Amino acid sequence: MKKLMLFIILILTASCSATQAEREYDNPYFFYAACKYASKSGDVLSAFQLCKKTIQLAPEAYGIYEETILLALHAKRKDEAIDLINDFVKRFPDKPETYSFATKIYKNLGNLKKAEQVALKGLKRFPENEGILGQLVDVYLKENNAEKAKEVLFKIAEISPKKPRVYYTLARIYLFQNNKEEAVKQLKKALEIEPLYQPAYVLLGELYLQDRKFKEAEDVYLKVLEKDPNDLEALNRLFQVYVQADQFKKAENIINRIVKIDPSNKDALLKKFLLYLRENKGEEIIKDLEELAQEEPDNTTVLSILGMAYESAKRYKKAEETYLKVLKEEPENKEILERLAEVYTRTKQYEKALNILNKIYSLDPKDYRILLIMADIENKRGNLKTALSYIEEAKSINDKDPTIYFFEGIYYEKLDQWDKAEEAFKKALELRPDFPDALNYYGYSLIIRGRDIDRAMDMVRKALELVPDSAAYLDSLGWGYFKKGEYLKALKYIKQAYEKAPEDPVVTEHLAEVEEALGNKKKALELYKKALEIIEKTGDEGEPGLKKRILEKIKELER
Repeated sequence: MKKLMLFIILILTASCSATQAEREYDNPYFFYAACKYASKSGDVLSAFQLCKKTIQLAPEAYGIYEETILLALHAKRKDEAIDLINDFVKRFPDKPETYSFATKIYKNLGNLKKAEQVALKGLKRFPENEGILGQLVDVYLKENNAEKAKEVLFKIAEISPKKPRVYYTLARIYLFQNNKEEAVKQLKKALEIEPLYQPAYVLLGELYLQDRKFKEAEDVYLKVLEKDPNDLEALNRLFQVYVQADQFKKAENIINRIVKIDPSNKDALLKKFLLYLRENKGEEIIKDLEELAQEEPDNTTVLSILGMAYESAKRYKKAEETYLKVLKEEPENKEILERLAEVYTRTKQYEKALNILNKIYSLDPKDYRILLIMADIENKRGNLKTALSYIEEAKSINDKDPTIYFFEGIYYEKLDQWDKAEEAFKKALELRPDFPDALNYYGYSLIIRGRDIDRAMDMVRKALELVPDSAAYLDSLGWGYFKKGEYLKALKYIKQAYEKAPEDPVVTEHLAEVEEALGNKKKALELYKKALEIIEKTGDEGEPGLKKRILEKIKELER
């Protein structure tokens, strides 16, 4: 209230005499000017009190009444706002806007019954007023009373049949009632009236896409683009249609149009990048992005995607140079810092990677994901105890993330501390029973130890239900059958895994062992030699001791 008095005193003291001040004090415009000043200054409570005084002096000021009610709500004076609304409706019964405004306020306050009563009262006076009818529709929708909402919408459609929003709203209601066919009809009506009405064409296209009616979805967006060839929403939606329909050439044409219209659009550049990768056009996207980067050398969005393109092509030096350009402009860009750390990790510059990750962590000490990445780097360097120290720190931030316990289990398993590893795997699955990687890793770890193989295989089967195409999971299941001596079943699953991952040394070695067990020694020898070549080429054994085991097998079979 101190601020309220200050506004009044400032204006009064600016008056020339006491008599003039008295005249100002009875002048509603004086208080309204003070109200607007207070509102503009952010003092909502003073603004409300001043506007309230204004309508006491000028009760017929309709617009100021509305303003005062809204200020009362912003000032959290709900009871006073309700009193003002009731008075407002009584004072201005001959204006249809009175009822639509009051209905909206009651609806926003959650008093749907009162909102309906006010709207119906207004409709007795103004039975065809669309403003009141529209507010009543919103009330019924909030009440989940679809039938009443439809009834009112049909009435609006009779009064104004050329309003696309009416048919769009009807479509939403029919979808709520699981009547997709009628929803489509209403959306088509909306688009007949206004072909560029975005809510209707987006929803209609999505409905067709859900039913995999790609041609119908395509036609929806093409009609929009006939009217407006640069409609980015329609272009983006059409791109998704072509991708889902595996029409990648058409998708490519559309994404190139989008990038041409908006070359700085990160989402579009990412889509183009991913599409070109899918089509094995990595070098083409790099060339396009390099040209864009030359045209806009300070465009960090283009440079960011170009860096990712270099990464995917394993041109890590170029990726590093590009990311460093971005970081020169945006030194705290976490996404690019993470990408640069990944480049350093892939090139085994672990110290540089850790320095970058420590910087990211200092920017956001709550981001325990960074600790998991650092733990993985220490794991790669063979520093498992250091990796586990990062795991403990991550747990201190969030002890409910199953991923933390999954990695903890892996590190303890590598340290041959099986009891602790098993405890961690169990915790991960307690927190997330459908965690496919944990199910597979834990199951496979049991299988290679010859422990509770049937239960272990059940875990792997569950992982495969969740991710049916995983080569690792298929290999684990096959290895379970191998351990049980069921070699033909083992061959079936490990062969499937090998077809999906022919360059995996573990899968290749497993297939060799199965072939050897089945008496196919020549084939087994070929596979052992291939597994050895993969290890020597990549430097990655896949599992500890795998190279030694393969060399012994080759020596044995060559005797």
